[in-house]
Amino acid sequence: MSGKFNGFTQDDINKIANRTNKAKNFLNGPGIRRVPDKKPPSTKTESNDATKKSAPAKDCALDKPMTEESMTSLQEAVHFRPLPAVRRQSKSKEEHSDPENTDESILHISRSENESNAKNLEKKPVMVNSPFKGISLKDFESQRKLIEEQNKQKKAMLYKAIEQYSEKTAMEVKKIQEIKSELSKLDSDLAADVAILRKQIELASLQYSHVQKQYQQIESQFLKAKLDLHNAFEKKEMLTEHLCAIIAHNEDRKAKKLTELMEKVGISPTGEYVIPED
Repeated sequence: MSGKFNGFTQDDINKIANRTNKAKNFLNGPGIRRVPDKKPPSTKTESNDATKKSAPAKDCALDKPMTEESMTSLQEAVHFRPLPAVRRQSKSKEEHSDPENTDESILHISRSENESNAKNLEKKPVMVNSPFKGISLKDFESQRKLIEEQNKQKKAMLYKAIEQYSEKTAMEVKKIQEIKSELSKLDSDLAADVAILRKQIELASLQYSHVQKQYQQIESQFLKAKLDLHNAFEKKEMLTEHLCAIIAHNEDRKAKKLTELMEKVGISPTGEYVIPED
């Protein structure tokens, strides 16, 4: 764990430079795992010590936390991009952790998984999600012209629809204006007719009032004349009856007087002459 990182080779730098995003995903991917806590073994065999001593420097660098120099070299290789926070956190944890439990709490990458993932990265090409992948310039130009033509057609259709809608709207506005003008004309004609009729009604009302007054006057005169006629008729009847009564009474008196005179002369009521007895 005390070995010093001597840097990357030129091949490693080129691989990291060409696959920056893949390297980040690889560092943060399933290749990194947390070693479960376990009790430190009491003794270590000499074979394990020999294996650790004979392991390459690169594997030691992957199994141990990266120092400041290794972080700087890796940042320079990946165009000065910072490493994931996992490495720094592991470094801070290692600095503040107990030296006896260091091997149990660090993050390490297994050698077999590292080699298999590196081979997969070398075999698999970089996948770029592009709609023009694998298309030649001529095809791209024809597709671009086709899209431009479709866009022109869509734009022309849109302009045509807008123009039709504008014409339709203008026609509707014109119809509405005509309807409004007709309604205003009808309103003005109605107002003129109403004004004329009101004037005629006022004149007729005045004439009616005048004729009504005349009628009332004539009616009062008629009633008075009728009453006078009735009174005159009653007076005439009464005078006629009185005249008849006077004439009848005078005739009675005259007949009685003549009868007395005839008796004095000696003439009977039948016309015979009667000699008086003296």
